[in-house]
Amino acid sequence: FTDPAPFDPAFGASGGEDLDLFLRLERRQCRFVWCAGGGVRETIPASRTAWRYQVLRAFSGAQVYTAASVRHSDIPGRRAAGIMVRGAAQAAVGIARAGPALARGRGTEAAFMQLRTIHIVT
Repeated sequence: FTDPAPFDPAFGASGGEDLDLFLRLERRQCRFVWCAGGGVRETIPASRTAWRYQVLRAFSGAQVYTAASVRHSDIPGRRAAGIMVRGAAQAAVGIARAGPALARGRGTEAAFMQLRTIHIVT
């Protein structure tokens, strides 16, 4: 690491400082390695398994991903536009898939179960 502070404080409150660091290192053509034998354990509070927390985390994660991805793009405007188009497509598919569950009165959790499998990858 050659930066005086490897983690950008701008991401401190929202998370994503690790993503920002890896994107900067990738732009510098740094090499990453994987250690399949490395183990990690983490204990999380039960409150983080709640539906509301997961939805808010997904939203926050998307915001952080977008900010870091646009910041480190060679063409930020094009990158931002591409992310917005994918987001609009995901929203349209989500409404189409979750709408019937909501219309049948199955509630937001049933609708969320329909939404969680939607991924558009570039």
